[in-house]
Amino acid sequence: IPGYDIGPWQGHPNTPANQNFVFKITRSPQKNNSTPTPTPLGHIGVWSNGVSIFNAKDARSYNNANVWHQNAIAVEGPSFDTCLGHPAPNGEYHHHLNPRCLYNDRDSSKHSPIIGYAFDGFPIYGAYGFKGVDGTGSVTRMRSSYRLRAITERTTLADGTVLQAAQYGPAVTGQYTLGYYVEDFEYVDGLGDLDVHNGRFCITPDYPNGTYAYFVTIEANGTAAYPYTPGPDYYGVVPAGNTGPGSGHNTP
Repeated sequence: IPGYDIGPWQGHPNTPANQNFVFKITRSPQKNNSTPTPTPLGHIGVWSNGVSIFNAKDARSYNNANVWHQNAIAVEGPSFDTCLGHPAPNGEYHHHLNPRCLYNDRDSSKHSPIIGYAFDGFPIYGAYGFKGVDGTGSVTRMRSSYRLRAITERTTLADGTVLQAAQYGPAVTGQYTLGYYVEDFEYVDGLGDLDVHNGRFCITPDYPNGTYAYFVTIEANGTAAYPYTPGPDYYGVVPAGNTGPGSGHNTP
């Protein structure tokens, strides 16, 4: 539970509780040169105050078919507190997006601090970084390279896969608006500042020789920008013990 005030959670039945997690963060993170590891449900990293980071999904899919996965920001957003967090059924308070109370996300005049680490060991910065990957240029908001797809029917995936009828999602309507499912988004290389993992290799104040770094992403008006935090896949190799059922209890 963070040291600042949290709650209330409108229409949300869960209550936050201390977790006593022990996460293992490697000091020598390595790029994954094989099949990328998807960020899982549950914690995918940890903020600098010990609070858990979750990915964009809320664990539910359309007709339980595991094809169209609900976007937690779109579906659960009304239950977020003013710090943009809420507790899971096990009491694990977490954020699916920019942790507003952890740092000043309105200060675009200087490079954001490290606000957490993904479980592959690479740092996560706030929303602002140097314009140039070589540390040059002004400080700017880091832009996601994902965008909403131009679709009215959910019959294909972003990679062009044509689905069978049983795998279709609901048509895009007022109830199921674009962005209701994470599959409504597509990655466009070079559209923004960040790569498919929502990060980039760059020079930062903490790493004058450069490092791969994730950034949380927000729009110019401060609202969340998909994929919000690291993901949908990790950039690096993920050590065992931090993710999955019963995880977060490493022995130092």
